Amino acid sequence: MSGFTRREILRVLAAGPAMAFFASLARAASGWQIDRSASPFQRLNVLFHGLCILDFGQSEVRVYLPDAGPDRAYLAGDWMQEIPLERSTKYRLSGVMTGPRPGFEAIDPHQNAVFSGLKVNADLSHSELAFPFPDFITPLRLMHESHGKHFFTGTPQPVVQPKMVPEIVAFTYIHPDSTSPLEFRPLPWTPVIVEGVVNLHVWNEPAKQSNDAAARQAFKQVARMVGSSTLALNPAYAGMKPPRPDQKPDIEGLGCDQEWSLTERLGAPEGCGRGPKYRPKDDWDWDGLPILIF
Repeated sequence: MSGFTRREILRVLAAGPAMAFFASLARAASGWQIDRSASPFQRLNVLFHGLCILDFGQSEVRVYLPDAGPDRAYLAGDWMQEIPLERSTKYRLSGVMTGPRPGFEAIDPHQNAVFSGLKVNADLSHSELAFPFPDFITPLRLMHESHGKHFFTGTPQPVVQPKMVPEIVAFTYIHPDSTSPLEFRPLPWTPVIVEGVVNLHVWNEPAKQSNDAAARQAFKQVARMVGSSTLALNPAYAGMKPPRPDQKPDIEGLGCDQEWSLTERLGAPEGCGRGPKYRPKDDWDWDGLPILIF
């Protein structure tokens, strides 16, 4: 299965409301080189960026991308080669062995937005994605609680009030399935293997400048999807600047540059740490986060 070229992707997107954004994205990618290794992969990292619901069922993880409006990017694929996800389409990852169903011991509820016993209305999602249980779950790009103000207001409340919440949640798989190719069907994805590692990125982020009102409105769709009329992001955090990327992500095969937001990536920052080379665009605000349901 061959991947789309940048020109083909832009042709598909020509009628979309975020066309200008994706054209800029393609220009930013023009100088980025990839290594398509012929060797088999040994590890798969799946990174969920921005607004999503990760529902841990009895046999798999269902991931829902809330439909938060047309001016957002709903994408999946290799870094800088992401492909638009089709509305009302179900996607499924194959090619990795499932791990055991994780419990709270697998993820720290003090560092994640973890809820329990909620039922998700899939009809309100843009896309629905299915994944085997991962071997590891890692929160990345953590935003810290400020002055004792909780991240969420209304009900339902998380299982504990987290002291930190991530911009990105990563699933890691370390057991390839020799009986099935690595695919994310029906996405026309050709995995990029670099030193035995594949990174698959899934996005639900703004495709243009965001603000606190847009962030609150986007999160309202999450609340609607779990049947709540009051659950909300604390206004103290909605629309805030996100934390900087982790200087050294604690995931094998992942560079700190792959924690950038889509609009930060267009700004072509030269570094990921706290030094003078870190220059993200100034027009992107924290806009939603992965919600985990157990």
